[in-house]
Amino acid sequence: MTITISKLTVANNAPAGTVIGELTTYDASGKPIPCAYTLTKASVGYFAISGNALMTAWTSPMKPGYYSVRVYATGITTSFSGSATFAVNVLNAAPPRPPPPPLPPPPPPPPPPPPPPPPPPPPPPTPTISVNGSTNAVVSAGATLTVSVANGPGSTTDWVALAVSGSSDGFVAAWDYLNGTQTPPSVGLSSASVTMTAPANPGSYEARFYYNNGYTVLARAPFTVQGAAPPPPPPPPPPPPPPPPPPPPPPPPAVPVITVTPSSPTIPDTTPLGAVVASFTVTMSDGSPFTGTLRLRRSVR
Repeated sequence: MTITISKLTVANNAPAGTVIGELTTYDASGKPIPCAYTLTKASVGYFAISGNALMTAWTSPMKPGYYSVRVYATGITTSFSGSATFAVNVLNAAPPRPPPPPLPPPPPPPPPPPPPPPPPPPPPPTPTISVNGSTNAVVSAGATLTVSVANGPGSTTDWVALAVSGSSDGFVAAWDYLNGTQTPPSVGLSSASVTMTAPANPGSYEARFYYNNGYTVLARAPFTVQGAAPPPPPPPPPPPPPPPPPPPPPPPPAVPVITVTPSSPTIPDTTPLGAVVASFTVTMSDGSPFTGTLRLRRSVR
């Protein structure tokens, strides 16, 4: 009977439970015999048997060298018992290769581009000034005019003035604050209409919009003052009246008209004296009353 093992080398840092080799028992004819295997007490703590496998049992690295292990075999299906001694070569294991260096961390993502700068605020509106709603007005000397300003800074002491064109900004002919008086308002105004009187002398002038009681001109508008127009010439005398019409011709003289009723009276020869034979009516042709005397004239036929 022969007890063999498939391998007798193991690394000294092999963990407990590492299989060193497989045990096999053969009879005289070389046929394997199933057996149960055990170790001597001297091997306990260093080696162990699991089934037919010889395994490590140490819990910390062993000192390299040869270790003697005596194995007992007992036949399971045949009447057999025997033992064998093996020299297990515990090798000095090469130190584990150092782990590869860790991969360098990926580069951080590039920072996001900065947000675009906000658009610049719109420029403030430009102050404006006009005279009678125009930037080139024509007014009469001494006339009332309206100076209008807009988009001003809103200071309580902003003011407007009338000045000769081309004169220094420090010289003005008339001025007012934006409330139309020479006392500043209690609240600043950015736009206003101020009533003023045009200069008495004809010429070229300008209205000026001044800032905060100073002589910084914010806006200006030229205007022209014209002299008063000469009075119109007197109207021509009226034509002489037409001559009166000639008096109407005098009316024709009134003519009496005598009406006899009946128009052809007859008198029988038997007519008594005093009998009414006919009646006579006298009218005037102009409608006036008849004032004459009616006489009868006898005629003989």
